[in-house]
Amino acid sequence: MALEETFAPRPVRDDARESFRDFPDWCQPILTWVSGKPLACSQPRFMVSPLAAITIDLGKYAAGVGGAALAWMAGGVWWLTLPLCWILTVNATRSLTSDAHYAGHGSVTGKVWVDKAIGDMISFLAFAINMNDYAIPHNTGHHGLFGIGTTADPDIGLIRIVGWEMGRSMRYYRWRWVLSLISPRYHLIYFYQRLKSTFVTAPYWRMALAWTLWPGVVALAVAQGWGMVLVMALLVPLWPLYAVSAALQFPSEHKWLALQAASEPRKDYLLRVSHGRFFLLPAPQGVAGWLRWSLGMVPMAFQRCFVCPSILPVHDYHHRNAGCKTWPMEPWHRQAEIDKGAIYTDYWGLIAPTEAQFAVWAAADDAASPRPFTFLSLLFPPAKPSLTGDFVE
Repeated sequence: MALEETFAPRPVRDDARESFRDFPDWCQPILTWVSGKPLACSQPRFMVSPLAAITIDLGKYAAGVGGAALAWMAGGVWWLTLPLCWILTVNATRSLTSDAHYAGHGSVTGKVWVDKAIGDMISFLAFAINMNDYAIPHNTGHHGLFGIGTTADPDIGLIRIVGWEMGRSMRYYRWRWVLSLISPRYHLIYFYQRLKSTFVTAPYWRMALAWTLWPGVVALAVAQGWGMVLVMALLVPLWPLYAVSAALQFPSEHKWLALQAASEPRKDYLLRVSHGRFFLLPAPQGVAGWLRWSLGMVPMAFQRCFVCPSILPVHDYHHRNAGCKTWPMEPWHRQAEIDKGAIYTDYWGLIAPTEAQFAVWAAADDAASPRPFTFLSLLFPPAKPSLTGDFVE
C-alpha cells in the first residue's frame, strides 16, 4: 500500500503558504522558494535534475567566494557587502554537503562509483566528511531500522561536540545552544573533524588532491599578498560561519533521542521524529500589517538562507523516500503526497522545532547522554568513533 493511502486527508488552508494563494502568479515561485513549501495542488514550472542542482550550488559557491574576495580588495563601502557574500557561501556550502549526502545514497546518476566520486569532489570543496567515512554509517545507521532516535545513530555527532546533556532544564539547552555559537572548543573540534576527513581519512586520490591543491592555494595567496583575501573570502565562511549554521540547524532537524513507545510501530515512530521546517509568515492586511510582516520576515529569510537552504526544509520527505532519484523536486513530491492525504508535521521557523527538541532532551534520562567529544577523545578515540554530523541529513 502506498504511503499516502494510509493517512486521512487534511485541510489545505491551514498554513502560512496557503494564505498567499490569491496573490499574483508571478510572485508564487518566489514565495515557494522563500518558504520552502509549494501551494497545495500546484505543479512546478520546470524540473531540476540532480546534476543541475549541483551545478547551481557550485555557481553559488563561486559567486559567494568571488564576491567576498572582490569586496575585500575593493575596500571602503564594499566591505558592507561581505556579510551577504558570506551568507551566500554558507548557503552554497551547506547545499553542496546536502548534494553530497544524496550522492552517498547513490541518487545522482544511479551509478554507485560515479556518485561516490561526485560526492567526494563536492564535499571536498566544503571541507566536509568524505564518502568513505560517511555513506555506509549514514545509510545503515541514520537510515537503518534501529539507528535514528538512538545513540547508535552516527548523525548525532553534533550532540557530542557541543556537549549537550540529557535531563537538564529548558533554560540550560537554550543557553548552551547560544553559547555553542561562540564556543572556541566547539569550533575547533568541529573544524578538526572536517580537516581530518579531508587530509587524513579520505580516499587516497582525494587526500592527494587536498595536500596538493589547498597548500598551493595558500602559498599562492601569501606570495601575491592576498592572505587576508583568502581569510575573508574562504576561511571565515567555511570555518566559523559554517559551524554556526550547523549548530543552529541541528536541533531542529529531528527529535533526536526521542523515546519510542513499546507499542508504537517503528514506521510511526520514524514519522513522529521527522518534520518539515518552513519560513513564511501569514499574509497580512493593511499598511501596518505589511510593515510588521516585513520586519518579521527578516529573521525568517536569514534562517532560510543561512541555516536551512536548498531542500532541507522537507527533510522529512527524504526519510519516507530515501531512494528518491529526483530529490531536487522533493518539496513538490512532499506536497503531492499531502494532496493525496498523507499527514506531515509542519513547523514555521526554527525556534518551534528547536524548543520541541529541547523538551525531548529535558525529559530524557541522563544515562542517555552520548559521551561528549573532548580534545583527549580526539587523540584516543573510542573503538567505534561517532561522526561529526557534517551532513546532518
